[in-house]
Amino acid sequence: MSLLGGIFDPNKISKKINHLKDISEKNNFWDNPNLASSTLSEKSKLENVLKGFNSLEKDLSDLIDLYQSFKK
Repeated sequence: MSLLGGIFDPNKISKKINHLKDISEKNNFWDNPNLASSTLSEKSKLENVLKGFNSLEKDLSDLIDLYQSFKK
């Protein structure tokens, strides 16, 4: 379900998470502890947003299936 955009675009969020993951895996990542901390914090927040979105998307799909089964 990619009808939504912006902050609700799961593909965009996944790409951002992967980008932050790549940054965090660099050898000099911890050279700047404040930047490292904010990077990991942002990554964690985005992972939670994506997890919530995926959960809602599954719930919606389940409700549609349930509705379809009662509609018959």
